[in-house]
Amino acid sequence: MPSERRGRVLALDDLDNVANALEPLEAGDRIEAHGRQVTVKEPVPLGHKVALGAIPAASPVIKYGEPIGLARCEIEAGCHVHTHNVEVLFDDWLAARTGTASP
Repeated sequence: MPSERRGRVLALDDLDNVANALEPLEAGDRIEAHGRQVTVKEPVPLGHKVALGAIPAASPVIKYGEPIGLARCEIEAGCHVHTHNVEVLFDDWLAARTGTASP
């Protein structure tokens, strides 16, 4: 049964285009983060990310105000965001923060 309770997701920065699920989310659930209200389109497990808006293919996925990857395909608002649709940029992010080249 869909739910509209608040506090079900966490997004720390206004720039975030994803939020972490603080509990399992089901299709039809309504969530809100930083004034953006979204209907969840598919199940999102606890701790995984859900798109707060459409994320075009090859665009940055932003969490905690920082890019964490690039969308492998267009990700619709309310969809599960994880390794199946995001190319992780951890090595590039770490290099950018430390000023060192990736191995």
